[in-house]
Amino acid sequence: MIKFIKKILSIEFVKFIIAGGLNTLFGGILIPFIFSFADIIPDIQIGKIFVFSMSLLIGYLIWFPFAYTLQVKFVFNTKWDWSRLGGYALTQVVNLFVNQLMLYLFKNVLGITLLNGLVSLALAAFVTIPIMFVLVRLVVKKKQSN
Repeated sequence: MIKFIKKILSIEFVKFIIAGGLNTLFGGILIPFIFSFADIIPDIQIGKIFVFSMSLLIGYLIWFPFAYTLQVKFVFNTKWDWSRLGGYALTQVVNLFVNQLMLYLFKNVLGITLLNGLVSLALAAFVTIPIMFVLVRLVVKKKQSN
């Protein structure tokens, strides 16, 4: 357990946080903002409640190769590889699922709705960070053949 905690607090983990911040800034905020501000791509209403943000999806797809490259080169210092890019994509699906599950638990089960749900959103992100660090590390830094 101590070894695991040291690994979590490693320089790789700090770099992972920095890369995640950049990924969020560009792929999750800046690019979607540009598309939504330009009013080029409308959101899609699914049902009475759920609104699917096409701008967010496009921002994510545009930024995705850069996000993977940040993980490979900056965080884990490994070689860029197409098969690992596919594995990295799967980790992001897990990230989405775990984040949404945590958000549901914090908001609907525990009733944490402070600041219009932003506290629940922050808590959900906080919970997913160590999980994603381990998953991404397993995919990106797995043994490489020479």
